[in-house]
Amino acid sequence: MSEITVDGVEEIGYHSSEDALLTGKEVCELLRIKQSYLYWLTSSSKIPHIKLHGHLRFRKSAIEEWIRSQEREVHIVSKETCNSEGHDKMDD
Repeated sequence: MSEITVDGVEEIGYHSSEDALLTGKEVCELLRIKQSYLYWLTSSSKIPHIKLHGHLRFRKSAIEEWIRSQEREVHIVSKETCNSEGHDKMDD
């Protein structure tokens, strides 16, 4: 009763692709990281994961949310703001 989605992620039954469980290999491909780094992230509880009968699985929606949470905002500081706050002058 499983099917392959457009993303190539196997779904079971009625679950949407958001609820699909990804394997470690699939997450590594998605994040473009090595499996050893993924295992470190899971053992350090730095990435959401599920352990099913000794196998790691990752809910697709949780990984997508985790990726968004890893983004950092960049604040552009103008030359005037930098000088008025007492920071060293920025080069032209």
